[in-house]
Amino acid sequence: ISARRQAEIALLESEWKFRNIIEACPLGIHIYTLREDGQLIFSGYNPAANAILGIDHQEHLGKLITEAFPNLAGSETVLRYTEIARNGGRWKDEQLIYSDNQISGAFEVHAFQTIHKHVAAMFSDITARIKTSNALHQSEEKFSRAFLISPDSINLNRLSDGVYIDINQGFTRLMGYTRDEVIGKSS
Repeated sequence: ISARRQAEIALLESEWKFRNIIEACPLGIHIYTLREDGQLIFSGYNPAANAILGIDHQEHLGKLITEAFPNLAGSETVLRYTEIARNGGRWKDEQLIYSDNQISGAFEVHAFQTIHKHVAAMFSDITARIKTSNALHQSEEKFSRAFLISPDSINLNRLSDGVYIDINQGFTRLMGYTRDEVIGKSS
């Protein structure tokens, strides 16, 4: 009896430990169960999932994945989750774009099998990072266009040794040197 009781206590402690990890994890977690008919059922989530997506996941429990998240219907995501639940493995999507009447954003997703016929998907919202990256790219394009087509002579040199890093058309017109003749040489 004492060995049995110790095993029960160890099992409860293990369950408590993993439940605390899931509850405290800053990444959103969705858990799906594969039914015998091959359909994925939304079967669990953590508090971070509610915070990240801004919805109450409780109302989605027991629904098909495509009922809980309708815009995933026919997507690679559902196919991958199903495959993982059935056969194991891992899958990562670095930029899953999702939008419906409640949720909108870009997400980095990591999915893996927890036990046979169960898959967990951990995700983070990368919408702000994508927007920042796009804004930076647009700013770089504007600067690049302004630099290249400016009628004024502009050159970029390394301070340490005066080596030309780049020149524009205005420099070429004024100095008579092409870009290939100047780049990499010292002023």
